[in-house]
Amino acid sequence: MLEADLIVFTAPVYALRAPAQVKSLLDHLCCRWMVHRPEEMMNTKRAVILTNSVGASNNAAQKDISTSLTWLGVPYIRRLGFGLMEGVIWDEISEKRRTGIKKKTEKLARKFIKMKKARKSFTVWLFFQFSKIMHNAVLQKEAVPSADNQHWIDKGWIRKRK
Repeated sequence: MLEADLIVFTAPVYALRAPAQVKSLLDHLCCRWMVHRPEEMMNTKRAVILTNSVGASNNAAQKDISTSLTWLGVPYIRRLGFGLMEGVIWDEISEKRRTGIKKKTEKLARKFIKMKKARKSFTVWLFFQFSKIMHNAVLQKEAVPSADNQHWIDKGWIRKRK
């Protein structure tokens, strides 16, 4: 993910949320959230979340993924989801529906033709500042810095007061 120009999450939505496999990956990555050991390279990433369901809303599943990406520091996240009430096999979906899906997908793809690095968003900046305040406060009470606080010290984001 650190080397990628674009992070793409794709997921079917079965029970209104992100599938267990995606949730497991996101849970594994939460040690890199801003409140723990963030990686500043994530502040320039762009991400796309693509979901589909058989009629049910895709919003909650997309929100699960989007929330994790935001806490990882990704400032530019776009979402696209489709309810496939007609079926899940492409050739069995009506031509009108397939055309609509293609148009929406192409419209989203055009946003990524010029792959400039994203700039840190206000939300990401704000989360980082709150995390910095929290880490600084905890560090002042620690005899030995925690692994998370040591990461922040090593990055030069916080320091122990004498």
